[in-house]
Amino acid sequence: MIRISLILTWTMLTFFSYGQNEPVTFQRYSSKDGLSSNTIYSIYRDSYGFLWLGTEDGLNRFDGRHYNVYRYDANQENSLMANHISALCEDKKGRIWIGTNGGGLSYYDRETDRIRSYNLTPDGKWLSTAINAIDKDADGNIWIASYGALDILDVNDLRKKTDPKYRHIIETFAGKVTSCVFRDRQNNMWVSSEKNVFRISNDLKTIKRFEVLSEQEGYGNGIEVTSIVEDDKGRIWIGSMLGLKYLNSGEAYFNKFIAKQGKGNLSSPRIYSLCFNHQQCLWVGTDNGLDVLNTGDLTIRTFKPDPSNVHSLSHKSIRSIFADNSGIYWIGTFQGGLNKYDTNLSQFRLKSLDFLEGMTGDPAIVTSFAAYQNKIFLGVDGGGVWQYDKEADKLSSVNLSTNLPSDLTVLALERKAEQLWIGTYQQGLLCYDLLTGNLKRYVAGNKEDNLNNNDIFCLKTDFQGNIWVGTNGGGINIIQKGTGIVKKYRRNEAGVDGIQLPGNFIRALEEDHTKTMWIGTYGSGLVRYNPRTKGTMVFDKANNKLPSNYILAIHSDKNGNLWVGTNGNGVGILRKGTTQFETLSEKDGLANGAIQSIVEDDKGRMWFSTNKGLSCYSPSEDKFKNYSTAVGLQEGAFMLGASLKTSDGEIYFGGQKGFNHFNPAHLKTNGNPAKVVLTDLKIDNVIIQPAEKGPIQQSLLTADRIHLKYKQNFSISFAALNLTVPEDNQYEYRLVGFDKDWIRNGKENSAYYTNLDPGDYTFQVRASNNDGIWDKEIKSIIIRVAPPFWRTIYAYIFYVIAVAGGLFWIRHRGIQKLKQKFALEQERIQAKQFIEQQKRDAEAKHQLDAMKIRFLTNLSHEFRTPISLIMGPIDTLVAKNKDSKLGDQLNLIRRNARRLLNLVNQLLDFRKMEYHELKLQDEDGELVSFVEEVYRSFQDMALQKGIDYSFLPCQEKLYCRFDRNKIERILFNLIYNAFKFTKKDGDIAVSITSVSMMDKKLHVRFEVRDTGVGIPEQLQKSIFESFFQYDNDGKVASQGSGIGLSIAQSFVEMYNGEISVASQPERGSVFKFDLWLDPAESDHDMLPEQEIITSDQSLEPRQTPLVLIIEDDEDFRYYLKESLKEYYQIIEATNGKDGWQKALFHHPDLVVSDVQMPYLNGMEFSQKLAQDKRTKHIPVVLLTASQVDNGLVCGLESGAVGYLTKPFDMHVLVAKINSLLHLNQAFKEVYSKQVSIVAPELTVVSEKDKFLQKVLNYVHDNIDNPQLSVEALSAHTSMSRASLYNKLLELTGMSPVDFIRSVKLEKAASLLEKSDKSISEIAYETGFANPNYFTKVFKAKYQMTPSEYIQAQKSISV
Repeated sequence: MIRISLILTWTMLTFFSYGQNEPVTFQRYSSKDGLSSNTIYSIYRDSYGFLWLGTEDGLNRFDGRHYNVYRYDANQENSLMANHISALCEDKKGRIWIGTNGGGLSYYDRETDRIRSYNLTPDGKWLSTAINAIDKDADGNIWIASYGALDILDVNDLRKKTDPKYRHIIETFAGKVTSCVFRDRQNNMWVSSEKNVFRISNDLKTIKRFEVLSEQEGYGNGIEVTSIVEDDKGRIWIGSMLGLKYLNSGEAYFNKFIAKQGKGNLSSPRIYSLCFNHQQCLWVGTDNGLDVLNTGDLTIRTFKPDPSNVHSLSHKSIRSIFADNSGIYWIGTFQGGLNKYDTNLSQFRLKSLDFLEGMTGDPAIVTSFAAYQNKIFLGVDGGGVWQYDKEADKLSSVNLSTNLPSDLTVLALERKAEQLWIGTYQQGLLCYDLLTGNLKRYVAGNKEDNLNNNDIFCLKTDFQGNIWVGTNGGGINIIQKGTGIVKKYRRNEAGVDGIQLPGNFIRALEEDHTKTMWIGTYGSGLVRYNPRTKGTMVFDKANNKLPSNYILAIHSDKNGNLWVGTNGNGVGILRKGTTQFETLSEKDGLANGAIQSIVEDDKGRMWFSTNKGLSCYSPSEDKFKNYSTAVGLQEGAFMLGASLKTSDGEIYFGGQKGFNHFNPAHLKTNGNPAKVVLTDLKIDNVIIQPAEKGPIQQSLLTADRIHLKYKQNFSISFAALNLTVPEDNQYEYRLVGFDKDWIRNGKENSAYYTNLDPGDYTFQVRASNNDGIWDKEIKSIIIRVAPPFWRTIYAYIFYVIAVAGGLFWIRHRGIQKLKQKFALEQERIQAKQFIEQQKRDAEAKHQLDAMKIRFLTNLSHEFRTPISLIMGPIDTLVAKNKDSKLGDQLNLIRRNARRLLNLVNQLLDFRKMEYHELKLQDEDGELVSFVEEVYRSFQDMALQKGIDYSFLPCQEKLYCRFDRNKIERILFNLIYNAFKFTKKDGDIAVSITSVSMMDKKLHVRFEVRDTGVGIPEQLQKSIFESFFQYDNDGKVASQGSGIGLSIAQSFVEMYNGEISVASQPERGSVFKFDLWLDPAESDHDMLPEQEIITSDQSLEPRQTPLVLIIEDDEDFRYYLKESLKEYYQIIEATNGKDGWQKALFHHPDLVVSDVQMPYLNGMEFSQKLAQDKRTKHIPVVLLTASQVDNGLVCGLESGAVGYLTKPFDMHVLVAKINSLLHLNQAFKEVYSKQVSIVAPELTVVSEKDKFLQKVLNYVHDNIDNPQLSVEALSAHTSMSRASLYNKLLELTGMSPVDFIRSVKLEKAASLLEKSDKSISEIAYETGFANPNYFTKVFKAKYQMTPSEYIQAQKSISV
């Protein structure tokens, strides 16, 4: 508090030491800023710092940025009773008492942020509806002056009746009009009533009356006392409609104030308001202006509205005045809004030339200055030259010449001695003699005293007295001292003095302390001219880091540094002795980047005028301080070059609204703290009002905590109640418990938070004033975020109870389980032993089953070879037999062999079923004929048993994909069972009942019907189970294996079908099943099969193929040999190892091998044969008795080209062998023909080609040598005979002997075709020693003799 008082005292002393004869700057507020009315009757600033304004249309609370307006609302219970506010006062409880004219008394309750009416006293007395004044006494009680009474309220308890000590005072003024109430420094109360003023002693015992208004003075007709104040000398001053009076201390009469001659006069005797500031100044508000009376010497200063000054009073009729504790005076006017005079603000006085706008029609823009004695010359855009008298604060026009236009635009001024040089727009340069008034004019032309251009933007006098003239497009002109001759300098024109310009558009000129001239161009950078060396140097953005090449201002400071202002890029600083610029921009704190002028004050601070106010830069502190319209600066931009510093330190800046002038030494720093209050709370973007069960129970101004629900988002608004320049107040805040550091918020006065965790937080905020002084006091409020219901205390109690109950239940259950455990332990041991025994039994049974299945599988494999030896010869005998009786016997043997094979296959299928190894092997075929073939295999059995046996298809042909083996087995099992259980003379029918197409699938239904013994209904569901046999009481001798129907059902289900039986004992059975098959192309759409080469076809005219048979079973090997020897040469081997050695020795044309053999099985043999270069060309056909699903794939992957399952048809094997031999022979012939007889000059690329070419060249060179041998060729190629054999066999498929013979025959064929030599000559020429042998081998290769070959070639050429 002491600090605030010292600051206030200093500011007041400063104001009155410098401000007695200086204009005062007022800031205006009106309804356009948010005021409810421009007529203000009462002003009060409360203890929080809010400014309360009582207007004719409501109450306003102002925090420096926003107005809260309170009005009468008929629909709201708590509101003003009238909008005309006449009096305001704050009591010690913080309530704002509001007196209205027509609505009685109300007060503002801070805790609820509501207006509450107070019209009825505790004594039951109604207060007057017209309240004139409100004040408080030494005890803090409220005194209310009104029409008809004086009321006193106890603020400690508004329901308490008036204290008896006030009774006689109230009775004294009962029924009277009281207009004013005031408490002096001795705590005496002063009350004005009608024409008297009463002094009530501080002990309330004495009431003294003073008559202040008399009828002789004109009292009456509503004339009464309007204000009472006390000055520093203890004098009581009263104001009324009849003037000003005062009462000296100790005197008994009031004296009328009469101003002494020469000390000013009151603006008007009609006084509405008085205010004393405790610094010998009594502020008097009249209906004709504001008067400030010095209570020491009784001099009067008057302030009235000035149309040329926007910072003068807004209206002459003053209705209320209030001086707050921070040094701010608030003046309320009639229809003029609110005016503020702040003693804390630096005074940037503004002189406007708006009156010229009416004369010229254009805004009066000040463009330039020049000082002369105590006068300041102004250059005005469209207004010529004006003169400003600082002492008289007056402006006067300078009459230059009648020959100049009346709207002369002046752009630059320069004073040289008694000469004023005037740069104009389009009127050239003027030289005005200040003593004689003579005028000389320089215009553009070709004479020696003419200029380059008539647009003059800048002027400067150099150390020699010459005038430098910067033009807009004409470069530089220098007017020589004394002679008046003009030297002209343009771009790209070398001057006699060495001045070379990069551009002709000149905006600034500056001469530094070394007499160097600096020239600022618009777009071409900065030019330095040294008059001593006559040298020119250009500085620009690219080479010298100049912020911009568009220069507007230049200044050389007292330290020799150069400051360059640019158009939009800030300030460039060229330190003394350097050539590179440093930059100051908006990022560093500059108000704006467009620098119009630069001035250095006496303390070395640099002042920059910009398009957005002034910036003051302290080089020593490296700090900016910016000033805007809030401190009295004009609105709009300052003008190019419009600046001046006078000898007394005064600085002038010209702009669009006139000019500002100030002394930097008199600028102030606002020391008042920025006290922060919380203004608004928003939750989920909704403003929260106090409520009993709401987030806040009191107004946010007085609340100490906020209660929030879980996950509520909120924002808090705050205001710093330092009203000097409230828009420049800065804020920082933090939420303790969430934010780690203070958050700088700038000028933004709200903080936002979302998704806070439950808990207690403290929100803190502090602020700084317009001069950056931070208040040490921190405003804080506690924020409690409630947890969700599952994290409340009740939830935790429930959790504890639940956990305890759960633990108790677990313990109880544990005990029970232990009891049960002990009780059941014995049973569990017994059960475990029993289960283990069952597992052992099951394992033994499983092993036994596996052994059985393995035995049956091996047995089945052993059966297949003998069956093959039976079926193969039988098929041969049936084919050759022509005796019908013998044929019947042979067919019987063949049918039973086939039945035996089917039983063996069933055993193998059962094993696959057990191990889930069954897979479908579908192939294209005609289903009806296939079923008919199976049907026919039982015809002889039907004849023997005398059974009517029939086949009934629903259509003649059906092409589809099906597994022949599995379909045959289904039908075989069903038909065989039908024959087994059908007696003689019975009926059996095989039918294809229906065929349909659904979802691109063929749905085929089959039926096998018999008239056998039948099956009981209760057993029909079991007959498809494995090993199930129907006990028919001996009706059928052979019961079978019991797996046939189980296998049939498995096969049907593999085709997504179902099999069923309908049967009646002694009447027969009907087995039905259906299959879902993929359709296939019909035979006439299918491509014709390749022609199978039979044994009758000749494979090789010159020799019989050599076939190696490898089989460990001697009988089967003998059967194969006897069956194949009439077609091929046969060699035999008993196992794979023996077969490998014979294959290496004999090089057979084809190998037929069994799969299961000792030492080396068939697949291993085939793989070894394919991997060896010597044998890889030999095809292998594998024979097996094992039915393995992937046997065919494995066999082919091992290198075999054929894979047949025993038993097989010998004709198929012979056809297979012939096809492979024919294919292999064709391959050799084609491959060998690719070896062409080419001349040695062919280009060889790959190693293979190089090797073949080398061999061909050697054979070609020695082709006529009958002694050419394999040994000679191997020696030539530097390879062993075996290596040469392997290499040629790998590359050509021929042995070395065959290769040499082939080359010779190719050469012979060529000679036979192209020469006329005899066959013998060609034979000898190609290295054949015997012509007969030549003819034999030629025929073997070309299938014709040499002579036939010659005839064939001749017929082709013809």
